[in-house]
Amino acid sequence: MSKVKSEASLFISYRFPPDGGVGCLRNHEAAVHNAAYRKSVILTPAIGLYDTKNLSDEDDLDIRLIQNTDIKSKVLSAWRNRLSGSVMQPLLRKISSWMEMKSNLSSSISVGGLGYTDRCFEEYQLVSRDYDLRYLYSSYQPLQDLEIAALIKSKTPEIYWICDFRDYPRSYSELSYNHQCRLLKICSEVDYLLFSTEGLSDYYQFLSSSRRKVLYSGSLHHKKPVSNKPSLKRDSGKFIICYAGSLYGPRALGFFFKIINSLLVDRTELQQTICLRYLGIDRGIWDGEISRSGLAHLSESSDIISYQESRKRIADSDLLLYLDWSDDIIRGILGYKLWDYFSTGLPILSISQGDVSPEVKSLLCPQDLQITKSSESLEVCVNYIEGLLDDSQQAISRPIVEKSYDEATSFWSDPQAS
Repeated sequence: MSKVKSEASLFISYRFPPDGGVGCLRNHEAAVHNAAYRKSVILTPAIGLYDTKNLSDEDDLDIRLIQNTDIKSKVLSAWRNRLSGSVMQPLLRKISSWMEMKSNLSSSISVGGLGYTDRCFEEYQLVSRDYDLRYLYSSYQPLQDLEIAALIKSKTPEIYWICDFRDYPRSYSELSYNHQCRLLKICSEVDYLLFSTEGLSDYYQFLSSSRRKVLYSGSLHHKKPVSNKPSLKRDSGKFIICYAGSLYGPRALGFFFKIINSLLVDRTELQQTICLRYLGIDRGIWDGEISRSGLAHLSESSDIISYQESRKRIADSDLLLYLDWSDDIIRGILGYKLWDYFSTGLPILSISQGDVSPEVKSLLCPQDLQITKSSESLEVCVNYIEGLLDDSQQAISRPIVEKSYDEATSFWSDPQAS
């Protein structure tokens, strides 16, 4: 008598904890949501110091490590930690993006290295002997995850392929017609398209699928937003404005520092009160910009810290800064840190380089402030910060977090019915 196989979903996830980054967190969220209804089997390379026993015990995940021979990723990962607070950090980012793009053309420097696709497919064949695989999940980036999933789908047409897009291509050269054609070919057999923002869903309209859905990132880790706190006023004597996240792209960081300088002109006593905190991998960019603005004495920045510690420091602030941008091509940027912000109950100052994002606007509350970079908005922003300095803050409840969690739970309960 043959053994009845347990139902499972297969996750092709080059990015997965404990490797850092928001892509890892989004893939982890999907796997944990799925595990509430069926087994989650994850194929991922050993690019971090994995303790698969602890991860499996904690989240009930079946993690299969795939040998990683990608020298590029290992070298860049090692140097990323060394250069986290250096002016060389922007150069490292450019090199990483360039190599990521070139890896589409050469398997020798591709994600996972030479033979990575074959090793993943071999592991899939072993997994299919142990489980009844119903669903297949892949997330862009990297592109290789989509190619591996497409190969599995071609060999097993009955498996239901969920393809997630959490990001734009890394460079404008990848936004070309040829890149779109390649994505169209790879994703021709996708059954369901997921997107992390409405803006991404609009951008990827050229991907034809009768089924598509936006599932925001962050719902799993922040399903219980802060609420019912009578006051957020702390007794530290400092007013901490915190920015968490990366600083790539044309963000209005210099404009924010101009706002702070304007605030200090008439209120010199704030020189002893204001603290400008940075959490992220682009410390070199932050330190350079704040020094040029003459505000280095107010700065608090640190080397790379854990995600858990980052969340603690975000919550131990008074005002949270969110910087985004939009142009003729890139729209719908919605950082994962925004969800870290939401869980604190703290007010958010959102500054846009370019047009104000209507999607971000729809997620913010009346107690927040969303502006664009302009001379008129500078005074508005100064008045906003002064109001927070002088008044006791009430915690802000953000129902969007629980709503997003419910939507993700509903989707993973039965993806084909969603």
